[in-house]
Amino acid sequence: MECTGYFEYLHDVEILRAIETMNSIGIQQWKTVPFLRKMTLGLALFGLSVLARAQTSGYLGIYALGSKLGYSSYQETHTILHNTPVKETMSYTLIKANMMGTSLNVKVDGKSFYSATGPVEIDYVTSSNGRDQDITAEFKGKKVFLAINNSGTVSHLTLPMPPGPVTDDPLSGVVLSGVKKNSDRVVYVLDPTTASFIKTKVQFKGETSLTINGKKESAYLVQFVDPRATEYVYLKGNKVLEILGPMGMTMIPEPKDVATKGFGDSKVDLAFGSRIVPKVPDGAKPNWEFLSHLKVEISTAAGAPKIPTLPGQTARIEGDKTVVSIDPIPFESPAGVTIAEAGKLKPQWIQPDLDVPSNEVRFKKLAQSIVGPTTDVAEAARKIQKWVFSIMTPDASIGVLRNANDVLASKRGVCRDYAILCATICRASGIPAKLVTGLVDWDGDYYYHAWVLYYNGKNWVGLDSTCPDRQMCASHIALAYGSLAKAFQTIFLQNPTMTVVSYK
Repeated sequence: MECTGYFEYLHDVEILRAIETMNSIGIQQWKTVPFLRKMTLGLALFGLSVLARAQTSGYLGIYALGSKLGYSSYQETHTILHNTPVKETMSYTLIKANMMGTSLNVKVDGKSFYSATGPVEIDYVTSSNGRDQDITAEFKGKKVFLAINNSGTVSHLTLPMPPGPVTDDPLSGVVLSGVKKNSDRVVYVLDPTTASFIKTKVQFKGETSLTINGKKESAYLVQFVDPRATEYVYLKGNKVLEILGPMGMTMIPEPKDVATKGFGDSKVDLAFGSRIVPKVPDGAKPNWEFLSHLKVEISTAAGAPKIPTLPGQTARIEGDKTVVSIDPIPFESPAGVTIAEAGKLKPQWIQPDLDVPSNEVRFKKLAQSIVGPTTDVAEAARKIQKWVFSIMTPDASIGVLRNANDVLASKRGVCRDYAILCATICRASGIPAKLVTGLVDWDGDYYYHAWVLYYNGKNWVGLDSTCPDRQMCASHIALAYGSLAKAFQTIFLQNPTMTVVSYK
């Protein structure tokens, strides 16, 4: 399988996670909130820094892989919104780094408004390389109304309130709001990127120690356990000493003149922060691009990861590791099933989704032009895969989740963009399609990746539009799949170890 730059297609979810979570740091630091706050950007809430309960502004330096990547700032004021007195929190995050040798700059502006009874509205604008994702969430009773503008494409979504407390700020809203320590609890946070609520566990782990600048400090550890990752917040009273997250991300409270300097010229590449080097048997030399079977054991710092079982992949937990066997479903063409027949069997998966506008006329016409007179579902899926591969150019400089309209207009992006475009055209043609995120091998190492599953009338079959080959090899390990929200809530393996058990 000669895939064009798997390496440059590192799954942008982890970039988004890093960026969004960094923004959540900005939102969550230096607050004094007596009630549970709602909504934060991004994965797992890297946390906030509280220099003192009375402070209403501050700065945080962001570091990874031995280099400084940027900073977050926060300030709090009181104002009037919709004739209601509210507390307004404003955050700003700036990240400058490299991804696959390409410059990656991302800015995130956030505003949150809270009345005495809870959240009223939250607004975020994420900008990267000329692209913007603007989201406004309004809380009304038991519903949350979302308006998402993705580089000109507007979507609307209504979500029910989750079955538990909602907060954008587990640290100040739970840990520092008078809740008794050691009283573990569950809160829900809204991830605007995938427009879904994320169940997060706040766990009080107790007294520990931490070495900062060569000095050992006593600290109290609180963990935020998100289904995708765990963040570690070290406190001393109400002061945050340090916050640790995925990819070796570290957040440290700093004065403004320190936080806003010393970054932008780093040679650190975020891709290497996620690389997994598998352990292979002595003397083994797997031909990763053409594997038809792979069995691996995966363990992490948090124990055995929850990896899904799906067509072509089985996963089971054995002690502190997860055993994953991949035997890809064969791509049989023709499938002997028509597009219409496949669509009738899985009607949910030909419907539009967030950033997957398969019902739009332009995509209906595009799908028709690509598929032509072909009625066999496998032959049509293959045509769409080859077309996406042929028109796209790798570009890892855009750190914003993108709608298929923008991907089609630019014809540039990472694996996530390829997958979103491919799934959109498949659904527009009537072919059931799901999004998948996970891991893939490149030159013997594993990186985060994204692809598509299409339904051939009998099975869900892998379809990787970053490659010209129709048969997807066994070096693909799925971590999440389904709708955009479910697929892009993929788990992030923390300090993983992967051992190859068997292959062919």
